[in-house]
Amino acid sequence: MGNTVYDNNNDGTAAIDIAQLAIGNGILIAGGNDNVVERNLVYDHDIVGIGVIPLPEKVINPDNPDAINFDARRNRVIGNVVRQSRAADLALVTSITDPKDAGRNCFSRNRVTSSLPVGLQRLLPCGKPASKAFECWSRETFLLIGMMMAGTCQEAISKIEEPAREMTTEATPADILSASSFI
Repeated sequence: MGNTVYDNNNDGTAAIDIAQLAIGNGILIAGGNDNVVERNLVYDHDIVGIGVIPLPEKVINPDNPDAINFDARRNRVIGNVVRQSRAADLALVTSITDPKDAGRNCFSRNRVTSSLPVGLQRLLPCGKPASKAFECWSRETFLLIGMMMAGTCQEAISKIEEPAREMTTEATPADILSASSFI
């Protein structure tokens, strides 16, 4: 809560193997449950500003018989200012096994211009039931997993033909100041 997260795009950084998969993302909740991501300023990321995704350990480590997949459930993304994300400012994939599963994750009051799926904050608002329309979203959100598994940021970005844009306004300087005033 209350962080400024920007330009996590250095694929030459020293990091363990699994952390290399997250390069190009701002805040990434991978296989997390019951997290709150609130009042952060997140900008300039090659893939996603704030993403809630599963941790597909069986895909990452197929030779490990103890590997399990972790779904992302009951996470709340609220009141953040996210901008300049190349694929999407907000993204959600709850499970690699059920594309219709919203996992009781929710997104509200974030200032963004894009999301995967499109209209994410309208589909899964905090404090309200998930929209039935969530079950009808198309393949673009599952591409997020492909982006996470891609070898480079450029390869990842090319997996989405055209970034999906939200029907919201750009963050204004006042929004950015209000999001960062508590930092």
